Amino acid sequence: MNDFFFNKDSEGAESPLLSFSLGSSSSRVRPIVYLNGPDAYGFLKSTRPGVTSMSAYSNDFFLISSGFDVQLNQAYCGVAAAASILNSLRFLNSTDSSSAVDIPMDPIYNPYPYATQEDIFNVCTQQTVISHTGGGPGIDGLLTPPYGLSLSQITALLNCHLQSTKDSSWTATAHYVDSASWSMIGIAKMRFHLKHALKDPNSRVLLNYDRWKIGQTGSGHWAPVGSYSHTLDAFLLMEVAKYKYPSVWVPSERLFDGMSTTDDCGEWNFPAAQDTLSREERLSTSPREYETTISKLCCKSEPRGYIIISKS
Repeated sequence: MNDFFFNKDSEGAESPLLSFSLGSSSSRVRPIVYLNGPDAYGFLKSTRPGVTSMSAYSNDFFLISSGFDVQLNQAYCGVAAAASILNSLRFLNSTDSSSAVDIPMDPIYNPYPYATQEDIFNVCTQQTVISHTGGGPGIDGLLTPPYGLSLSQITALLNCHLQSTKDSSWTATAHYVDSASWSMIGIAKMRFHLKHALKDPNSRVLLNYDRWKIGQTGSGHWAPVGSYSHTLDAFLLMEVAKYKYPSVWVPSERLFDGMSTTDDCGEWNFPAAQDTLSREERLSTSPREYETTISKLCCKSEPRGYIIISKS
């Protein structure tokens, strides 16, 4: 579930575009840095005495940027982030069937494969991820309870495309960050996983985190990871809600805080349970109606975390 319902992620709220730190007595809280100026872009580079070059951790930033679109609405952050990941893999396709990725092809771009937030939904996703029986014209399963997509749903959506052929060697794997595991070892493991994936040309990373925990307005959100900066010990989260925030460098410990939160409907009987909802339940307009609908979906709280897309 993301920050769409009941205006949790208010677009009327002020969105500061400078780096800042939340007031806290914790010595480990360091500021986030928005990618909105030359200095912030400079962290994409690696500097040694007398030599400045692009960091080995920054390749994904350029690949993802080539197919990176703003989310269509406030419920589609996961869809937009997943589409950008698939588009970043389209340059890797070859005659080797195990290396090929099923990149959707929108008719308006034919014959060029390009994942959009509409063509990313196929027969597989409709059967295993999200209902496409909405509450009315223009209202699909992401715009009805529980709203948005969970960590397990985005993983399944990606695998619908990555594993579309029986001999595919691609897979998306979810890694849950449990809030009970807070320790420097926990941060170290997360940092290692993300850095290793960023340096691997056949890997990508997608994060599910709580905006408020990293110092922004809102709650659950999705973002692909574009780079890592040794100078900041921070990861670059590429923002699909471009109307609200720029992309942002988030320090490792703050990012861990953001992912070691829970999604109140992180696990449920998807997509079948949505098909049992009445039109009125799909169009829940009050907190009480929403809670009643959520109970019908048998929602269970699950940790947030990250997805690593890789080729074996």
